[in-house]
Amino acid sequence: MPSLSPHIAKTTLSRALATAMLSGVCLLTGCGSENPTTRTSNPTGTPTDPENVSYSLAVRSPVTLQNVRVRVIDAASSTEIGNQILSSGTLAQFNIPKAYAENGTVLIAEVSPVSSNSSYYDVALDRMAPMTSTLHGVINMSTRGLTMKVDPFSEAAYQRALVRAGNLDPDNIQASRLTTADISTANQELNVVFRVRGTTFAASYGSRADLSAVTIDSTNAVSFRDTVFSVGHYALYHQRHPNDPSPYLGFGKHIAIDFKDGDLDGLTVYGQGDFDDIYLNDPLVTPILNNNPERNTKALLAIDQLPARQDYNAAHGDAAKAIFLPFYAINSQDYQWIIKQDFVESISYGGYELHSAGAGNYTRAYGLEAGEVQSFLNVDDSRQINMIEQLIGHHDNGNGCTLDIYPSGRIVVTQGNLTDESTINRELTDSLSRPDANSNQYLLNISTPSESLPYFIQIRSTGSTITSVVTGRSGDTIPNQLTQQKITCQF
Repeated sequence: MPSLSPHIAKTTLSRALATAMLSGVCLLTGCGSENPTTRTSNPTGTPTDPENVSYSLAVRSPVTLQNVRVRVIDAASSTEIGNQILSSGTLAQFNIPKAYAENGTVLIAEVSPVSSNSSYYDVALDRMAPMTSTLHGVINMSTRGLTMKVDPFSEAAYQRALVRAGNLDPDNIQASRLTTADISTANQELNVVFRVRGTTFAASYGSRADLSAVTIDSTNAVSFRDTVFSVGHYALYHQRHPNDPSPYLGFGKHIAIDFKDGDLDGLTVYGQGDFDDIYLNDPLVTPILNNNPERNTKALLAIDQLPARQDYNAAHGDAAKAIFLPFYAINSQDYQWIIKQDFVESISYGGYELHSAGAGNYTRAYGLEAGEVQSFLNVDDSRQINMIEQLIGHHDNGNGCTLDIYPSGRIVVTQGNLTDESTINRELTDSLSRPDANSNQYLLNISTPSESLPYFIQIRSTGSTITSVVTGRSGDTIPNQLTQQKITCQF
């Protein structure tokens, strides 16, 4: 068995971000040493490196783990680079061959139970609890040694990155689609919603005594925030699910599915919900649907979603304070930092212009504003938002016809052995229209205009509920009916 580091107890936080630039880098890649090491042994599954040079990757858990398996996988090829059994501790150290450590390789870390005896320290329960599910983390590896965290938040960021990469079918995950942009944006969204970084390690603890030794200083405010806010989320979940034997993992399962749409809102991407395709059973946040396109601004959505923030964020703050404030003297820097945090109004946190903005549904409503009968479409260059994001997901009519709408604006419709696809490309023939300014009957036309007689995917809906999909040709800029129809599906 490879040599593993023991749990690190009673330590003050020492990892912090010196500048905003470094913060952005660490969100994407984790943080660590720049120096490669000479490998003296090959972890299981590691290809031979002819130059005998490898780069260190530390996979860390914020909580003590016992009898778990830690794996590192190359996303592009599904090659297992490392595989270790962690008998007890928070750290598994891997040597990553040079071939997997350069050119922006995407690596996935996986922590999973080995047997029914696998366990972890649950801070909400303040005891060891059964390790019954798998957690992932994903980073963009570079020519440097890195430390990456694996916990419920890294799992949520991983699942969100998969969706951004076009993985709409949870039964057919293709991790090879993951890109640097997918990972970076998913982690920034997670940071805005939960105020916890997805991959960057902050502190380890195996008891409340360890946690009480976590303190703030002038260099580690972001890491201190990560620890306080993450523990607050676990504690709140336990308060609301007192019978869950593994609340740390239970919270992780909830946000992994909920956050696939980039929000903590009781909804998920279309086609993966427990009922009506997007709604979740036992949501952490009561969903509030956005169905008025006239309110598609950050300020107005913030007003509409205030009840969600007041319910979840305020309770989250109370849960965090209940655990941490007893650790510190009232006049201490730690105590004062915590009581001054505005847990509710995370809408103003971060300044990152995504649809995510704390607990609540910040996905823009689908449709046109009052007085509009048509609009030409666009997808944001950064792939952060687009005009049809409320439709994103896998639509299945149960009769052999599917419609996949991706965050990138790519649209694929399949009926039996027939498939058509296109991408919103800002051409004048990509449009959303309706018969009159008061109607909620919408017609979405996505075209391939380079041909002499443009080919269209035509999607009709009532509000955001899709009712039919037709593919065919038309010489009109905004066609109402198509000729030479190839696919016709009712939903």
